[in-house]
Amino acid sequence: MLGFAAVAVTPAPAPAAKPSMMQDVKKDVEHADRDIKNTLDPDRVRHYTGEVKSVDATSHMLILSRPNGKTRSFPLPADVKVLKGKTAAALSDVAAGSKVRVSYRMEKEKATVSQLELK
Repeated sequence: MLGFAAVAVTPAPAPAAKPSMMQDVKKDVEHADRDIKNTLDPDRVRHYTGEVKSVDATSHMLILSRPNGKTRSFPLPADVKVLKGKTAAALSDVAAGSKVRVSYRMEKEKATVSQLELK
């Protein structure tokens, strides 16, 4: 004769939320708020570093690439400041393959470049 024993199975209580999880959520919200503010702030100077893929002094256009393969185009104003170290340089000194750091501001969803730094 077989007997069955009644076994009560109760689910394990859900783990309580860790304080660090709440802190992570709070940080994410703070970062999102900061990113929105920075996106809307036309006075904020942004930077982009990459390798020059091409530069056209006639059409005032600079195309940079990054090691991950992404490219970005920047329209260049006629009065863009070009530096090599701390020394003034010319746009003609910027060539394909050069490493540069672009300083720009976003104005009406367009990048306005103020400075190119040759690395």
